[in-house]
Amino acid sequence: MFLCFLFVFFTVASALADTVTLVSTVGGNRGGFATAPYIITVGSQSYLAFCDDFADHVTIGESWTGTLLNFSSYTDAMWGLQPSAEQNYEAAAWLISQEPAGGNPAIQYALWALFDPTVKTTSGWSADAQTWLNEAQSGTYSLSQFSNYSIVFPTPDLSNPELCQKDAVVSCPQEFIVDTVAQTPEPASLSLMGIGFFMVLLLAAVGKYHRMRI
Repeated sequence: MFLCFLFVFFTVASALADTVTLVSTVGGNRGGFATAPYIITVGSQSYLAFCDDFADHVTIGESWTGTLLNFSSYTDAMWGLQPSAEQNYEAAAWLISQEPAGGNPAIQYALWALFDPTVKTTSGWSADAQTWLNEAQSGTYSLSQFSNYSIVFPTPDLSNPELCQKDAVVSCPQEFIVDTVAQTPEPASLSLMGIGFFMVLLLAAVGKYHRMRI
């Protein structure tokens, strides 16, 4: 649990924790799951986001407390306790850098599989997802390549900032990765966010708004 870092991480989490909201999805759908990219807000800032957590789920319009971590602080993130955490986060960032504007469901599944191989047993897994996973895992990277990325780590309980690290069975909001330089929507894109909220209200009104797992 890296208890020796608890006080330091608590201080950082308290300073950077903010409200995170899943605004909409702008990617595709495969196997019954919405795939990246998604639009989230962290505080007042909006981002195109990419999910690295298949086991947990959030719904459109849901908000939770999260902490924006520099990519080099991956050890404090959800998967930071995995033996191959650095390589997996680097491979995840590389996969995100390959995403086309409208997303690619195969890349999303490969990203999920880096941290949770059980996704391979779902109906959405495919040969193209395996190809992307193989390519991502075979690459040679360094953290400095991905300094423009940040991890939106869920910290719903700031008195226990390590709650959502995956060394314990606990249900948490999902973790996302964002590109804070190249993939931050401009203020004009707030209109797109408004459309997303409108669609949610419309679907709810006609009784078709179901819980969406991503």
